[in-house]
Amino acid sequence: MWQFDPGTNDNDTKRKRKKDRVVLFERECAEHLKAYLDTREDTIPFVFVNFKSTGQMFPRTIQLEFDCYTKRLGVHISTHTLRHTFAAHLARKGMPFACIQVLLWHNGQHQTQLYAVYIIKQ
Repeated sequence: MWQFDPGTNDNDTKRKRKKDRVVLFERECAEHLKAYLDTREDTIPFVFVNFKSTGQMFPRTIQLEFDCYTKRLGVHISTHTLRHTFAAHLARKGMPFACIQVLLWHNGQHQTQLYAVYIIKQ
């Protein structure tokens, strides 16, 4: 479950393979997120709720939404595309690959180096 603390810029979540994850974002993002959560009338403990606002939105639902965007835009995009874009922006700004590896929760350098190929092609 995702835990949001508007007083900090890092927030804990448990996701893939039950690893603890930290989501980093700026104060402005935290303010927008808090404003969104303040407008919700439900007590569902998830940021992303299903279309009926009765429970969490599952990853497959998000993937299907991205599939719709792909068809409408004529360009393939996915949640994984967002990861690649995030890594590419960090690398272009000069962040060392070892740091990018930590932020992406890669177990080894090889995974991050695969992203480097994508970045170099850009």
